[in-house]
Amino acid sequence: MPTKPPLHSEALPADSAAPPVEDEVGGAILSLAENAEAIYVAPNWKLVWWRFKKHKLALFSGIILVFIVIIALFPGFFSTQDPQESSALRAFVPPQFVHLFDKGKWVGPFIYTVEGKRNPQTLKMEWVRNETTHIPVKFFAKG
Repeated sequence: MPTKPPLHSEALPADSAAPPVEDEVGGAILSLAENAEAIYVAPNWKLVWWRFKKHKLALFSGIILVFIVIIALFPGFFSTQDPQESSALRAFVPPQFVHLFDKGKWVGPFIYTVEGKRNPQTLKMEWVRNETTHIPVKFFAKG
């Protein structure tokens, strides 16, 4: 006949010879009886949290999910341009690399300006980097 788990009042006696174990609640060393009682009386959300903490991929995914939610809650802070602004001329400009040094000298983060010219033979836009002028990259700047 299967045995039923002990009730809260019938928990294992504290003077039992069970070795102490590390508790998941706070990392404290508790006897087996205290640990069993802590798990038995823990609310459901705490049991779910203890199980969730053991799964490393779930923790990583949870952090990414929190990051996405923060971006969704504060889009004005994270956006790079006005959502109503559109420029057909700059739609196909290739991505620019951020540079830190100009002619071997530290100047901070910047990008070079680009100039687009249409190739008369292929009628394709060709973007040429102009290394004489550069645009500084500013963090937390007004756009």
